[in-house]
Amino acid sequence: MYLRILFIKIRFLPSKKKRFNAKKYEKKIKKKQNSPKIVLKERSESEIKPSLEEKIKLIYELIKVFSDKFRKHLHVRLAKIHIKVATPDAAQTAILYGTVSSALACVIDLLDGITNLDSLKRSSIAVEPDFIAEKSEAHIKICLSISGFGALRVLIATVWKYIILKNKKPKGK
Repeated sequence: MYLRILFIKIRFLPSKKKRFNAKKYEKKIKKKQNSPKIVLKERSESEIKPSLEEKIKLIYELIKVFSDKFRKHLHVRLAKIHIKVATPDAAQTAILYGTVSSALACVIDLLDGITNLDSLKRSSIAVEPDFIAEKSEAHIKICLSISGFGALRVLIATVWKYIILKNKKPKGK
C-alpha cells in the first residue's frame, strides 16, 4: 500500500523495519539523566482540562464533519479485482465461491453508495472457483484519489468545526 502525490510515492505497507542503534539510545539516556527536573505549578480553575465526555463529543463531531466532507471528494477506481477461490474440498470451494461473489457485489455497491465510485467499465473484476488448487488467491488494485482542492475543503471544514466547538461555552456556565 502506498500514497502517491504527483511524483512522490510514500510507502505504507510493508513498512521498513528500523534497526536498533545503541549509540542513539545511550545518548538519549544521558540527556534524560542530565536534564533538570521540572517543577509543576498548580492550575487555576480556568486551566482545568475538559472532561472525558466533552472530549468524546468533540472527537465525534470532528470525525462526523471530516467523513461527510471526505466522502464527497473521494474518488474510488477499481482497477483490478481477481479472486481465485480454492479449498482442498470441492464442495466447500463451491460454497465459498458463492459467498465471495455475493460479498464482492455488496462491497462494490457499498463503495458506490458512500463514495464517488468511478466507472466500472474500465475495471477488471473476476471471481473464479479453482477446484484443483489448495489455496485461494486475491489480486486487488484499488486507486483512491482526492483532488488538492477537495482535500483543502475537507481540512478547512474540519478546522472550522473544531474552532466553533472549542469556543462554544457550556450551557451551565
